[in-house]
Amino acid sequence: MPIITISRGAFSGGKKLAECLSKKLGYRSLSREVMINAAAEYGISEDRLLEALEQKPRMEDRIGLELNRFHYLSFVQAALCEEAKDDNVIYHGNGGHILLKGVSHVIKVKLVTDLEQRIDFAREKLKFTRDEAIAYLYHMDELRGKWTSLLYSENWDAPSQYDITVNLRTMTLQEGCELIAAMTKFPGFQATEASKAAMQELFLASSEKQQLHRVMLRK
Repeated sequence: MPIITISRGAFSGGKKLAECLSKKLGYRSLSREVMINAAAEYGISEDRLLEALEQKPRMEDRIGLELNRFHYLSFVQAALCEEAKDDNVIYHGNGGHILLKGVSHVIKVKLVTDLEQRIDFAREKLKFTRDEAIAYLYHMDELRGKWTSLLYSENWDAPSQYDITVNLRTMTLQEGCELIAAMTKFPGFQATEASKAAMQELFLASSEKQQLHRVMLRK
């Protein structure tokens, strides 16, 4: 069975889409809890991990690339590979489509929705004013784009990064869910011996990298 990754801006409905797919397909739904569990397993606090991955890149980052961010990213990738290596997983956290790059049985979804709806979600969840919600969403989208470019040398928003864009301006969440569920039956997204081998190779490589970075962070 394919793996599904959902990339989206903050408060775009990614969790709801993942829950819909999980219920329909019987897949496990994973979010940034994967990062938190990875941090806890290796003695890294959630605050420390999120600070490393979400702080705004500074000018010196483009020179030194702040090795700590790459160290922490290795924990995220290893944890995601551990969860995804047996398939039947929906990941709606940051950069899943890039962390699993090279594995062909991954359906890479880009989710977009109306800004007004995102503002309403942010205000409800975070108790923000309208202006605070707008500033927060633009800030988070900017950070996500900058970090994707810095850490992966990829454009997070580029259509070529994805297999499908689900636009909640023109379809309902249920329709988007049905569309993606149908794609799990497409021959091109089925696991093959080659794609399983690629997944295993990525898992082993990320595990080795994480062990190395674990030692380096202790120094």
